[in-house]
Amino acid sequence: MTAASVGQTGRVVRYLSLAWIDELSAEVSASTRLAELAGTHRIGVTQIVTDGPEGDVTYHLQIGDGTARFGAGPADPEHVCMRQTWATAVAVATGELPAQEAFIGGRILLTGDQQARHRKLQRQVMCAGSVPIAPDSLHASWPAP
Repeated sequence: MTAASVGQTGRVVRYLSLAWIDELSAEVSASTRLAELAGTHRIGVTQIVTDGPEGDVTYHLQIGDGTARFGAGPADPEHVCMRQTWATAVAVATGELPAQEAFIGGRILLTGDQQARHRKLQRQVMCAGSVPIAPDSLHASWPAP
């Protein structure tokens, strides 16, 4: 799928590519809302997407000490790890599959400190509505697995 095929303009990057991670890293770093949250919250979330067109992809969101970072590789320290297949990640990212349904159905697996995970996930879900998944000018393409 290309930007032209969905009537969008702007830069198109391949979902979960290094370019995609770099673009989101810049957005997270520039987000004043995430910086505010990082002043009162601390969490390291690793996401692992398996079975993609180029193999497995690992990236993270690290929030704390007034800064928010997004990048390749695992969070350090890691409080929560989410693991899902490429098919699930694409379905959730495109809106074909609600994230809650994927989690409840066992398609997104969570590991980490159970108590900390529960508290931190509640905060993450409460804050997620105000944080864009990608900048408005960035559109991802979804190659078949």
